Amino acid sequence: MLTLSFFSFLSSHPVVCHQSSANDIVSTTLSQRHCLCLPTMSSHSHKVSRTLSLGSPDAYKLAAERLSAFYANAIYDFYGTPSGALCVYKNGDAWPVRTGPESQRIIREARGVHNHPMQASWREIGVRIYNLLDDNNVRWTSIDPLAFAEAGPGKTTFSPLLIWIGVEPASLTYELANTVAEAISFFLTLSGFSGFEIGFRESVVTRSARMLPFDPFNDTIAEFRKPFTPTLGLAIAPFNTTKFEGTGALYFRESKDSKRVFLLTCAHVARPPPAFPSDTGLAHKTSSCPPEYVVALGDSGYNSALKSMMEAIDDQGDFIKVWESVLRRLGDRQEGESAKMTAKRDEHLAL
Repeated sequence: MLTLSFFSFLSSHPVVCHQSSANDIVSTTLSQRHCLCLPTMSSHSHKVSRTLSLGSPDAYKLAAERLSAFYANAIYDFYGTPSGALCVYKNGDAWPVRTGPESQRIIREARGVHNHPMQASWREIGVRIYNLLDDNNVRWTSIDPLAFAEAGPGKTTFSPLLIWIGVEPASLTYELANTVAEAISFFLTLSGFSGFEIGFRESVVTRSARMLPFDPFNDTIAEFRKPFTPTLGLAIAPFNTTKFEGTGALYFRESKDSKRVFLLTCAHVARPPPAFPSDTGLAHKTSSCPPEYVVALGDSGYNSALKSMMEAIDDQGDFIKVWESVLRRLGDRQEGESAKMTAKRDEHLAL
């Protein structure tokens, strides 16, 4: 299957992502999946953001209106993806949408693509695609080979292979997206491929890593490690509104026959009232709404952990200056010096 993604800050270094089943998301850059190998940063790396820049409802609405003015299905094509991706442009046949005055958008999810003819040469194709994007000054963030299906078990993909290209928000015009999609389609067709579409979404890459293990008795810097572990008291926040934070209080298993583990938190942490003012109840009675994603850490938790580490580094720098001053006063070892002075020097040399 196609499992190779390209990120803008990697240059010619693609990321080989985990093998996945037909129901898994394959290396979509804003999903909550993890790559098995850490990429090497290139010298011309772009700034990497921890969250999508459309976190607030007002920003999302403005972006949706801006894109929908040129591409009618901007808010429909990728609805339900973890990042809330908006489509700048997609070529090929229009994907189905519900119609009617009170119709709900179709919740969709990305799926892996198996046994596609493009698989054997995908690495070379990906390089050609990002070179073409660079030549047209497209500020791209990722290139993913995948397909889409309606969300839910048993749903099969309705789209052909989609070469899903992420671009920085508000950086790509509809006209340029159309032109570049035609150019990519042209060289792929000349190469003998068919059954694919090109789609552009506004997104930024979120680099994520697995949470660290934690042993307070053996970890030498346990106080700095703890915020990045799943230890209870975990600071969490909604993915799209990371300034509203709370705490995970308790882990519990779904049942003795299940491997699913849940983290208990307050309802207002998962759905902060300022971000969801219209909520009148928090019961999940239907599957018609996409899930709300939660991340660790939120803005304040991350900044607090970073601040404590930087303060500790500053303190260590001050201690080193004091210890070096003591060593200068003690001087080099002298024959016949007292055992106390020797022990003092050895103590500071060992620090």
